[in-house]
Amino acid sequence: TFCFIPNLKHLDLCDNNITSTGITAVATNMSYLPQLEWLDVSCNDFGDDAARAMDEKLLCLEQLRYLKISTNSLSYHNKKLLLFTLSNMQHLSQVRISTKLYVPYINEHCLSVYDDKGHTLTIRTDDTDIVSVLNQLFPHYTVQF
Repeated sequence: TFCFIPNLKHLDLCDNNITSTGITAVATNMSYLPQLEWLDVSCNDFGDDAARAMDEKLLCLEQLRYLKISTNSLSYHNKKLLLFTLSNMQHLSQVRISTKLYVPYINEHCLSVYDDKGHTLTIRTDDTDIVSVLNQLFPHYTVQF
């Protein structure tokens, strides 16, 4: 029912046992949330099918600044796919895509990705595979570790 609140800016669906079917439904309705700035879908129970559905719809969230998608069952390939899509979102400033719910900052990589227009995207992750491919994912950005 949140899709009927077009001025919604903050949507926290963290830790609600949402399955792939539920996240796919959320993704389907993202176009009805043009003002959404903050989305947290971490700690749910969805996998690659839902990640692909989200990937197809994320670009319609033109005001999104923060996305948290940690501790879901996403494959390495779909994490890369999501990050590639996110690299094209000009308002996005922070993404958290860790494998564990509570990652001490000392065990988490904080990566700043800059483009030539001054846009900065901060990516927080404990996934070393993601860290290793950031230069490939963001060829038009400068990655700073």
